[in-house]
Amino acid sequence: MRTIAVLAGALILAGAGCAMLPPPPAGPPVGPGQISYAMTFGLNSAPATATVVTDDGTHHAIGGNADIVTGKYDLLGTLANPRMALRYAPTARLDVGGYAGGWDAGGAIRRFLNDDPLKAAVPVALSLGAQVGYSLFFERQPLGRPWQVQAGLEFHPFVRGYGSSLLGLSASYGRRRHALLVPVELIPTDQGDPFPLTHTDFEITRPELRLELSLGTVILGARKAVATFTVMPYVVLGAGPARGGCACAGHPRLETYDQTWGIAFVVGPFAVLDPAANP
Repeated sequence: MRTIAVLAGALILAGAGCAMLPPPPAGPPVGPGQISYAMTFGLNSAPATATVVTDDGTHHAIGGNADIVTGKYDLLGTLANPRMALRYAPTARLDVGGYAGGWDAGGAIRRFLNDDPLKAAVPVALSLGAQVGYSLFFERQPLGRPWQVQAGLEFHPFVRGYGSSLLGLSASYGRRRHALLVPVELIPTDQGDPFPLTHTDFEITRPELRLELSLGTVILGARKAVATFTVMPYVVLGAGPARGGCACAGHPRLETYDQTWGIAFVVGPFAVLDPAANP
């Protein structure tokens, strides 16, 4: 039996930024006993604004990209969180997977609804997953560890001679991590460091209920190389009180935070393995 272990889009994991974005669909089904491997990178964006108040009563407006480290696109913010992932299919209708990156780790289980998803024109699956964030070395505020749980419905229509498409719709809930650059006047001047900060973040967490969409494609090359491309927009359906803090001048406290949507674009090169062809 020909065995091709392909990690397709579902292991397209948001590879960038300090925020915890949901994993997209886990890609088309593979055969029983197959193990898939992946590594991915990406770019995030979530326009946000906030108001902070310093000890003297002055209000400061801050804003930017709340889903990325330092609130701007730089090497740390865009490429420092690659994800490594494994997925195993004990049967054709069931697979489980886990992943870990620079900011977080998680796992998911998926059950296909088709009798034989490998032969179905449009494999359909239900998925359940969870994710937890790490305590990052540059975070100085005790705002709580980020986490999320997610449930979703996935569609993976095959395109003969090309690969497959990815479509996922999910809902998730959890404590989300965000960060916004603070204005220059709030950067401490008495740092006592030979390499003083030139910018710093106002760190924010809040509970959020999100509706998430994943749209992508898996391209199979002539040599069985795999390229995946996924766009993952989300909207915030509801949010609880935001908490924030910053090691800044004037001890600013968070007064308001507004962020209602975000999006990620993720690219992942994958290998297509065929153990039967290479005993």
